[in-house]
Amino acid sequence: PAAGRDPEFPDTPKSLISISGKPLIDYQLETIERVGLKNVVVVRGHGGAQFDTAEIRYNPVFVDNDQYAEQHSLYSLLCAREYMANGFVMVYSDILFSPDVLERLINTDRDIVLAIDGSYQYHKHEVDKQLDLVRTHGSENSGRRSLSATDITEVLAVGKNLGADNADHEFIGMAYFSPQGARLLKEIYDECLGKGASPFHEAQSFDRAGVTDMIQELIDRNIPVYGREIQRGWIEVHSKEDVRFAEMEITAAEQFV
Repeated sequence: PAAGRDPEFPDTPKSLISISGKPLIDYQLETIERVGLKNVVVVRGHGGAQFDTAEIRYNPVFVDNDQYAEQHSLYSLLCAREYMANGFVMVYSDILFSPDVLERLINTDRDIVLAIDGSYQYHKHEVDKQLDLVRTHGSENSGRRSLSATDITEVLAVGKNLGADNADHEFIGMAYFSPQGARLLKEIYDECLGKGASPFHEAQSFDRAGVTDMIQELIDRNIPVYGREIQRGWIEVHSKEDVRFAEMEITAAEQFV
């Protein structure tokens, strides 16, 4: 999903922000290709025509969300529903990530898995923006690092309003859905759409629901949702300062290639 308009970058879709001379989406597509995934669907909305003239080195399929101003990320994601039958990975349009992050996310035997940042609990009081927070089954043991090799755990709650003291991870904006997970997502989305709930979890209405609102709906229906812990290898581009930081990270990484 890449349809929304970010006030920090009002004139350009987030995917097309230039980072070290390349659009952000190029870095994402390059990483996806390195992992071996070939079929990429980009849901565009705000500034959608800019994708037609952008110098994108790869060739994703574009799907248009003409209601991006009235709807939110959940609707945008489901604009690509016809491509979900064999399972899929969702990637938010504003993150850079390493191949390892994606590989670990898709190499699972679970139906719905979120990539979650386990380092959140060690700096959660220093974060200056509202995050998609996660509370997991292992939250009662949070607060100290462990030698345990377990890095996948059941998600109990997700949302921006959990509160720092009630969360032990951050959802980084990547999720895996198996064919069964995709089927459940579409079925429950259609059911909720028919009811038109208002409010819908943290959203004012179902029309304005985000992806995390639907994830919470799945959890509330006793559909298992898991988190795979990621502690490094990703950056969210939320501001111009994040762009500068990403450029420094990319420059540093290239020096070791």
